Amino acid sequence: MGGSTGWREYNNIFYACTFAPSMRGEHDYNAYSSDLGETHDQESISTSTFTNYAGDDFTLAAATAGGDDSIGATYNTDMLGSTRGADGTWDRGAYEYVDGEPTPTPTPTPTPGPTTMSGGGGSGLSIR
Repeated sequence: MGGSTGWREYNNIFYACTFAPSMRGEHDYNAYSSDLGETHDQESISTSTFTNYAGDDFTLAAATAGGDDSIGATYNTDMLGSTRGADGTWDRGAYEYVDGEPTPTPTPTPTPGPTTMSGGGGSGLSIR
């Protein structure tokens, strides 16, 4: 990334980084596990805002500084299909915070139709 230009870093959560994020170009409204003194820094975070950081589950653990903030209605579902704002608050980030296990969407079972079978004159079986 030494000669990279045109970076824009907005509305991110940087947690347990072993290095300071490179802030070249435009950046603002980010949350950090250490204070980098950004103008509109969301409060620095001291504990993980993710459900299971070590297990790579980056859904939001709770309505936190990294989560609750108002965003526009253009983004009404997250990457897992959870409806944003269903709890009254639109969470920013890749995932909407869902308290507890989400209710699975029922899968419709197709109704079988009549099946007619007939012999194929010794050449096989045909199904209509």
